Amino acid sequence: MFILLRECLRFIAELMYTDWTAVALLLFTSVPLLAVVATATFFIWQQRKKQLR
Repeated sequence: MFILLRECLRFIAELMYTDWTAVALLLFTSVPLLAVVATATFFIWQQRKKQLR
């Protein structure tokens, strides 16, 4: 019974394997892109706010 449980846990661990390189590359590209979009949105919003005055 213990051997079966151990094999099941090993199988689950293999299914849950994460490629950390892919995760790191995704974060290194998405975070700066999000910062650029947020900055551009802020400046566009400020310009529109000034035009309404």
